[in-house]
Amino acid sequence: VTTTAATGSNGVATASTFTANNFVGSYFVTASVSGVASPANFTMANFCASSSPVVTNLNDAGTGSLRNAVACVASGSTITFQSGVTGTITQSITLNIGKNLTITGPGAGSLALDGNSANRVLFVNPGVTATITGVTIQNGAVNSTNGASGAGIFVQGALTLNSSVVTHNVSHEAAGG
Repeated sequence: VTTTAATGSNGVATASTFTANNFVGSYFVTASVSGVASPANFTMANFCASSSPVVTNLNDAGTGSLRNAVACVASGSTITFQSGVTGTITQSITLNIGKNLTITGPGAGSLALDGNSANRVLFVNPGVTATITGVTIQNGAVNSTNGASGAGIFVQGALTLNSSVVTHNVSHEAAGG
């Protein structure tokens, strides 16, 4: 992405807002200035904070995914699912819940969060309060290399599950499904 910045009389360069992508994260940026030999290097962070994100697909990551909604939701907000988004979200890594939130799924018989028999499905961070309604949490797996307990859900904060199913989660070395 290229954008043009103008330097004001105070020496501060400003540019119109631009979107490099819709993913939360940090990115290394190099800025070149006409007539200056050395480019400026800096890190740019892409943040979002939606108070009512809607999951629009079953992808594990990216725009419209549950993982992206969890990353972007403002603390204390509710994540919902677009009508018709049903099936299984097969996760490549644990879904980490790091802020207070509510996830309202379409129903345990309609939506599954699946650890693919290789990963823990959910982790709720210390100090976080989460409520999850209307999902199935399935096929989580942990061992000594990826956390010995809590294959489906590992909670260090507080979690309320409503109208949900937790099934077929296996801890190979310790406790908790």
